[in-house]
Amino acid sequence: EKRRLFAAAGCDFTLEYHNRVCFVGTDLAEDAAGWAQDLRAHGYDAAAPTMWVLEGLAGYLSEEELLHVFFAIDELSAVGSVVAASFNGTAHAPPTAMHRYASDEPEKLLEKLGPWATLEKSSLGPL
Repeated sequence: EKRRLFAAAGCDFTLEYHNRVCFVGTDLAEDAAGWAQDLRAHGYDAAAPTMWVLEGLAGYLSEEELLHVFFAIDELSAVGSVVAASFNGTAHAPPTAMHRYASDEPEKLLEKLGPWATLEKSSLGPL
């Protein structure tokens, strides 16, 4: 579906490597760190700064799986890389059976990553 949406928006994936998107399918819950190998196998350049977007993902992983993902991102990221992530809070919408991680204080999770993790927190507020 993402490929179709990108194509409809006029995105051309035939550009040089540094300007293209490469889709790599993986199951982060099954192998939260192994996807790093999948990225490398598809030509990921760990020397180039990367914009990582984890939108709508955090709630579907356990805290341990999320930490593995963030540690892998740290290992793969060049200086200047950025992570944008959304987290499910508990105050406005309690987690469901399919949501495995929710927190109104994601900074407590990020503290476990070390001093390099800085947080700019914003909220959509009550939905």
